[in-house]
Amino acid sequence: MASLFYWVLNISILGGVTGTVIVLLRLIKKIPRRVIFLLWSIPLLRFWIPFGLRNEFSLLAILSVFWGRPVSSFPSREHFAAHNFLSIAERYFPLTLPEGGWQDFFLVAGIIWICGAAVLFIGMVGHYWGIRRQLRNALPLGDHCFSTEHLLSPAVFGILHPKIYFPKDNTEREKKWVLLHEKEHIRRRDHFWRFLGIVTCCIHWFNPLAWFFLSCAIDDMEYACDEGVVRRCGPACKKEYALALAQYHSSASSGLSFRGGKLRKRVVRILQFRKLPLYSGVAMLVFLVAIFIFLLTNAG
Repeated sequence: MASLFYWVLNISILGGVTGTVIVLLRLIKKIPRRVIFLLWSIPLLRFWIPFGLRNEFSLLAILSVFWGRPVSSFPSREHFAAHNFLSIAERYFPLTLPEGGWQDFFLVAGIIWICGAAVLFIGMVGHYWGIRRQLRNALPLGDHCFSTEHLLSPAVFGILHPKIYFPKDNTEREKKWVLLHEKEHIRRRDHFWRFLGIVTCCIHWFNPLAWFFLSCAIDDMEYACDEGVVRRCGPACKKEYALALAQYHSSASSGLSFRGGKLRKRVVRILQFRKLPLYSGVAMLVFLVAIFIFLLTNAG
């Protein structure tokens, strides 16, 4: 347990470092939110996987100068390394902690960590089944859509087989934009990525940055979904779509909601949205590849 929590704490720091870079990139307004949401996959991977290819020009290569050091992740694989931020263990394969204080500390901390994660997992499963029980009597509308009195705002619910749920008081005009928005969520597999983000936070519950990153990623998910709807419908639909979004500003619901995200920012982004020209798209692709290499590789 002590050794396990030692590495969990290491990768939690690693996820926090890479996630902080994405938070800084969010400040660049010219970057489309669908690109920013894609970049959130980097800290998500870092919260799960401690090792990576060695690269002398990575973020961890820079950090290793003054914080932590790389260690071989597989003794027989020289090209892979993990980053040891804590630098406490005397040996890494197998991991050996110093006798006495540190070993006792990580043992107790590991027990607290696993208990906290178990409580959160149980709560998450209970919450999921509670909502599923409320929605089981929803009236089918066709095309994987349902109507229910238990939601105030349209939402997607489900992990493997997501369905769209409408409040009973939706008009036909509103349903048009709701369907486009929620189907865009399903097309992008946002329900799965949100679920994986919540599971990640349950494992790294002790790290406040993990929860902050999840909140930011969910906002960017909504912005990216709005961009997808406008791209598919064309610039002429922006005002009508923004108006439909504003009608739900006082509602709340569970799952992936048509109302989710910061309303004012979403409306402004919808009205200001412009498709990237070809040269900008190519530059954005090069930027994406560079960021992935910079953040997903480890020190040489």
